Amino acid sequence: MMTLADATDLLQQTTEQLSANTDTLTPQAGVTLIDQWIEPLTTAENTHPIADQLKQLKSLLQAPAIDKDAIQNCLSELADLTSTMGIGMGSEGEMPSLMDGLAAAIRQAGQTSRVDE
Repeated sequence: MMTLADATDLLQQTTEQLSANTDTLTPQAGVTLIDQWIEPLTTAENTHPIADQLKQLKSLLQAPAIDKDAIQNCLSELADLTSTMGIGMGSEGEMPSLMDGLAAAIRQAGQTSRVDE
């Protein structure tokens, strides 16, 4: 089971990777990130929608023909789910702001990713 410290670290790493350099946002990099998240997100009932969205995104990224529009739509939905979860956490602690940052990074990735590679 993932600890709060592990979750915080993974949130920060993911946000940094998504925000850092658009050249690294390839389908392969996306699948690697997704694989880190799927197991922890399937353990809690309230995170199943995000895990399901990540599984859908992974399938889109691994498809023989990349559908850029479908990936962008999936990332937009994922950002919305992430943002909603952050709001649901309240305003105490650093987790809500980390979730907001991740949602923004996901939206940015949807607009700048190199899904054609």
